Amino acid sequence: MSKIRYSTLAVILLVAIIFIAYAVRVFPIPGTDSSSFLPPSLTFGQGRGLANPIYYLSSLTDATGTLRYNYYVPFYTWFLGFFVAAVPGIKTLFVVCALLTIMALLLYRRTILGSGIDGNNKLLTATILLSIPYLATYSLPTLGRPEQLTAPLSLLLYLLYHHRAKMNTWLYNGLLVLIFALLLTSQITGFYFAFLFFLIAEFLGAAAPGRSVWVNAVRGIAVLLVSYLIMEASPNGFMATVQGISRHSQVLFARTARSIGLFTYYWVLSPFNFGFLIIFLAGMRYWYLYLRSSLPAVGMFNKLVIAALHLAIVAGMLKFVLHTSPTVYNATQYIYVILLILLLNHHRFSGSRYNALVLPSLMLTFIGGGLIFLRTFLLFADNEADGKTYDAAKSKLMEVENKYGKCYTSFNLWALYDDPYRVHQLDERYIKPGDIIVLNQAYNALPASILSRSEILEDWRTTDVRTLLGIPLTRHPQGYSFVVVRVK
Repeated sequence: MSKIRYSTLAVILLVAIIFIAYAVRVFPIPGTDSSSFLPPSLTFGQGRGLANPIYYLSSLTDATGTLRYNYYVPFYTWFLGFFVAAVPGIKTLFVVCALLTIMALLLYRRTILGSGIDGNNKLLTATILLSIPYLATYSLPTLGRPEQLTAPLSLLLYLLYHHRAKMNTWLYNGLLVLIFALLLTSQITGFYFAFLFFLIAEFLGAAAPGRSVWVNAVRGIAVLLVSYLIMEASPNGFMATVQGISRHSQVLFARTARSIGLFTYYWVLSPFNFGFLIIFLAGMRYWYLYLRSSLPAVGMFNKLVIAALHLAIVAGMLKFVLHTSPTVYNATQYIYVILLILLLNHHRFSGSRYNALVLPSLMLTFIGGGLIFLRTFLLFADNEADGKTYDAAKSKLMEVENKYGKCYTSFNLWALYDDPYRVHQLDERYIKPGDIIVLNQAYNALPASILSRSEILEDWRTTDVRTLLGIPLTRHPQGYSFVVVRVK
């Protein structure tokens, strides 16, 4: 046991050092959805409320025309904003996100060690060690989505439930309501699925179903009340937020980003949740075995309630997770809980040849995720050596703006500005002759449609792609390098 105790701590400390370095050096470039959630934290920290002048739907969701951040529940963004108010600067956001992940990993480790696992099981020990850098790939500090908070909250909820017998009843229910309210006001689907599974666990163990109904009804009402108070106290208030979410959801549910190719990428190949489909299927297998062993002792009323709750889960999966492939994040936020359940209950997978494949499959998935973690670190080291870092790019961009005036930038360069209101993101539909455009190539190739009708004013690009043993680690050079062009 001592070997796994020290080895897991060493791996987490290594991840922690790397994550703090990523946060301070702002790497990888904040892309994906970071511009939807983090700019309001900056504006709040600067005393200007929760607003997002960068997000293209802000003008649609805010009827006042002031670009308020009211298209999503506010707690995650508001929470980060308090830290920016205390320690100004965008790097504060990423340091806090790094610390959230580090604390979650330490809690994950503590839970595993406290379970009394067999330290002599070499396959299990290796799988646990490899799971740590794998988990880290889900929550890179610059990712910027609410799941960086809801994933640790889900883990806290799971641990709270499993220690309920040792706790004072009032304290347990108070913490339960608080965590559910924080989930609801940070990521609605994070609350939705967590509360449904919580209710299933309650009714699986309820000897008096009538009491379970009214107790959980009271808890649910308390969660809604606390959530209302949080949203009402937030800078944009309850009603404006609900109205903004309603308008925003109409756009989101109209998306049709689904295909076999997209599903394969987001559920299997994505560097942010590599191989999640394997873990998801293993989790489903465990849940089936758990229900099969638990349901015979449950009364008919409880079985009907449990069936209804499962129908709600399936409906939610179809609507919020599988409707479009990129929304896999609505499922991946439970990654800590799923892995804990699988690793601490690995003995349940020893009854057949099919079940015996679970642990080796997890290990291979973690190896793949570990290689992705290594790839990101190599790209980080390469970017540092290249010199096209965040701080250098920020200084260079200010020089460009002082020289040429207003610039339109690639979407992933927004973090180079301390003031979100100074960001002018590129939209090819509206460019015109004479516009100055700053193009970055970290996430996409430079658009030929713009380069073909522009003159290059300054070329601050990196052209080489990082390789390992002759294998390219990415399709495009990473880092903050850019080219400045003027549209003809």
